[in-house]
Amino acid sequence: MPVDSNNFIVTESTDNGLGNTEGTLSWAILQANQIEGDDTITINSNVRITGVMKTLVNSNITIVGNGNSISGDANNNGINDNGDVRPLFILSGTVGISDLTITNGRAQGGGGLGSGGAGLGGGLFIYDGNVSLTNVAFSNNAAQGGSVLVSGTGGGGMFGNSSNGGGGLFGSSSGSYGGYGGNGNYGGSSNGGFGGGGTFAGGAGGFGGGGAGGSGAGGFGGGGGLGGGSNNGGYGGGGGLGGGSNNGGAGGGFGGGNGGYYGGGGGAGLGGGIFVRSGSLTLDNTSFTNNTATGGTGTNSGQGLGGAIFIMQSTTNTNGNNQGMPTVLPTVNSVGSQPTFSGNSAANDAGTPTNNDDVYGTEITSTNNNNPPTAVDDNATTNEDTTLSGNVLANDTDPDTGDILTVSEVNGNTANVGTEITLTSGALLTLNANGSFDYNPNGQFESLAVGATSTDSFDYTISDGNGGTDTATVNVTINGVNDAASITGTATAAVTEDTTTPNLTATGSLTVSDVDAGESLFNTTVTSAIGNLGNLSITDAGTYSYSVANSAVQFLGAGQTKAETFTVQSVDGTAIQDIVVTINGVNDAPTLANAIADQTTLEDGFFSFTLPTNTFADVDAGNSLTYSATLANGNPLPTWLTFNANTRTFSGTPNDPNNGTISIKVTATDISNASANDTFNLTVTPVNDAPVAGDDSASANQNTPLTLLKADLLANDTDVDSSTLSISAVSNGVNGTVSLNGSGNVVFTPTTNFTGNGSFNYTVSDGNGGTDVAMVTVAVGVNLNGTNNNDNLNGTSGNDIINGLNAQDTISGNAGNDCLVGDNGDDKLYGGTGNDKLYGGNGQDTLYGDADNDRLEGDNGDDKLYGGDGNDSLIGGNGQDLLVGGAGNDFLDGDKGDDNLTGGTGSDIFVLEKAAGRETITDFSLGQGDKIGLSGLSFNQLSFSGNQISLGNQTLAVLSGFNTTTLTQNNFISV
Repeated sequence: MPVDSNNFIVTESTDNGLGNTEGTLSWAILQANQIEGDDTITINSNVRITGVMKTLVNSNITIVGNGNSISGDANNNGINDNGDVRPLFILSGTVGISDLTITNGRAQGGGGLGSGGAGLGGGLFIYDGNVSLTNVAFSNNAAQGGSVLVSGTGGGGMFGNSSNGGGGLFGSSSGSYGGYGGNGNYGGSSNGGFGGGGTFAGGAGGFGGGGAGGSGAGGFGGGGGLGGGSNNGGYGGGGGLGGGSNNGGAGGGFGGGNGGYYGGGGGAGLGGGIFVRSGSLTLDNTSFTNNTATGGTGTNSGQGLGGAIFIMQSTTNTNGNNQGMPTVLPTVNSVGSQPTFSGNSAANDAGTPTNNDDVYGTEITSTNNNNPPTAVDDNATTNEDTTLSGNVLANDTDPDTGDILTVSEVNGNTANVGTEITLTSGALLTLNANGSFDYNPNGQFESLAVGATSTDSFDYTISDGNGGTDTATVNVTINGVNDAASITGTATAAVTEDTTTPNLTATGSLTVSDVDAGESLFNTTVTSAIGNLGNLSITDAGTYSYSVANSAVQFLGAGQTKAETFTVQSVDGTAIQDIVVTINGVNDAPTLANAIADQTTLEDGFFSFTLPTNTFADVDAGNSLTYSATLANGNPLPTWLTFNANTRTFSGTPNDPNNGTISIKVTATDISNASANDTFNLTVTPVNDAPVAGDDSASANQNTPLTLLKADLLANDTDVDSSTLSISAVSNGVNGTVSLNGSGNVVFTPTTNFTGNGSFNYTVSDGNGGTDVAMVTVAVGVNLNGTNNNDNLNGTSGNDIINGLNAQDTISGNAGNDCLVGDNGDDKLYGGTGNDKLYGGNGQDTLYGDADNDRLEGDNGDDKLYGGDGNDSLIGGNGQDLLVGGAGNDFLDGDKGDDNLTGGTGSDIFVLEKAAGRETITDFSLGQGDKIGLSGLSFNQLSFSGNQISLGNQTLAVLSGFNTTTLTQNNFISV
């Protein structure tokens, strides 16, 4: 059974009739005509024809209307007028039309001065062929004969107008012959063709065409021509005017009027719904509503016959012009439901059973002696995944000519026709009325392996449209094909470095699903990706095992991974799966690769040592090491030695105390804080270091030799190698002489009467050849006595001795350790810098210690003593004295008399004596560490009350703003 069929689908709603637009009705007709075999045209939308339908049905075609319509309303104005066209023209073939409405079609005869052309079949023109109409409705169609025009000399054809020759079926003519798309067919010179009027020169009109002026006889239903020759109207045409006279000619023929003097006859309008020229027409449940047939106007108007159907009843034309006349007359009958007629009109009907508003020709009879069709079983083959298409009617037959077979039931159910149904097998079937079908296996045979088959079937019933039916079976063989398998399961696994030795292993399982029987298995061949370190195997059931040597993955550090990919596939090769095993690295501690060599360096020499890069190693790829260094016991490196961790370099310069060997530990640490270390010895070899002599200063008195002890001079001299130094020489005495005495001490003798700065050099020796030279500056002071007058005496930078003698003197010691004596009178003494001694003598004296540690004694009189900076000793002597310690830790002893004592800042000692008077202490502070000094007294002898300290009835001291009862023995000291 052939499985191919030609089913052309009409989807376009407008059609220009040229067949040049895919999806239009004219295009579908043109394709069906050109392709060999029986074809189907399925109309899926209402169609409006916008131009003359020039693609004529010329082959075996089934047109399925699906309840849609074809309209000839070309100008789309909703009425039937001269702008409209005929929708369908059947030239030949076995043609079945069903479930369709044909409306607003118009057969408009062409016009001409000679005569008018015929309008034949407003909705459908059947030239020849076997045509059946089932459930077809014809409404508002018109056959309109052509009229005589005011110009032109030839008769109009079926559609075209004419100026000289007869107009063609579609085109107008300007030459001798118009034709059916060319020259000489329907309509031509002299005598009009089938449906064409004669020319002006007197030609006879063709069938349905008017005769020409002069001597033309009108064709069947056409008006007669002008008198002057053969002036009778043709079959149905009007007679022409009598020859050579102004009187009318002979009477017109059948349906024709008399011819005019200079005018031709109008064309006939025949078959408002259908014009049947030849062949056969079978009607089943066909209706005709409001269809019209009207003749054209002229000297003699044309006839309007057969408002619904016109059926040819002659093979010749009465005027002898037989162009296009049939050789065999058509047959028209009805099967099933009789046709219905309503509102149809024929302008010139006779009101007889064979010539009325509905039908012209013969009575339509009903035929009931139908022979049933024969349905033949079909066999077809397809693959399990392939939809099968075919046509079940291809080998089915019907003995009755003209019967059109359709599928009326599928598996015994009429509702299944044209609808997708599910067969018992689960396959999907769509079987259309025209026999075309699609069989979809629908995945129900996927278990078939290659080479395996299964069968399926369905029944169908055919109908000939006249009550005859038959049923056949379609047997479908389904061939198995290889179906793609699928793989599921866990396709990942993981191992971790160092968890097991010597190998790391992992397992898992996958599952193959294949609808093909016996193929849910794995191919046990595994493809390993390039660079894999391990191996993987798999069983045909899908269990896989992975193994890799632990030693091979040591390069992975903490957090690092390596993915290994292995490809497996189903046994039929249609499913492929990658198994990915992840190797997780762990941190490997660094190791000592090469021991660090011991190092040596010289004292005082620069030491530098860079740790070799290959000292430590780490198998973890990309793991960087950081370095640190300490002494072997963990203590920091000596201050002279530094370690640069970035460059791994030790550097520094050792000196004498660093001589000897130290043990150094170097530690390498990875990014995970794992480490390795090594220890090496660094030996500093000693060398002799020269001593370093520090310059000194001293003070001397004028004309007095100064002995400087060697211990004092060497006190600021150093030697890193030895603490035993000596003065080996003196030299360069300036403003005096210098010598070493037997004890190794230095004696500087100032130049006679010299005061000021002298100096000398001395050489320090370490006993090992190392020496250094220092300079000693000696400030030589004056010995100065005042007069009995008020003197102003100034010392030098040396150690001065100045005595003011009598009167009120002002004495300034300046620099140096001076001794200033006011002697008699109210004197002022200024110690200046240096450790000075100031003695007021008799009188009301004022003493200023100034800087450094001074001793101030007021002696007799009410004196004022100011210690200034430094740790000073202030002794008031006799009288009521004022003692102010100032800065520093001072010693204040008012001595005899009621004195006023102020310690100032620092930890001061205030001295109390028995029977020495009452002392007023203004700023005693435990917070500063002040203490009470007891001279000849003990703590237990004292009593405390308020701010007073007493001995029996004697008040020894008054402490301003201080509660003495808070004092303890710890606040007192014996002096």
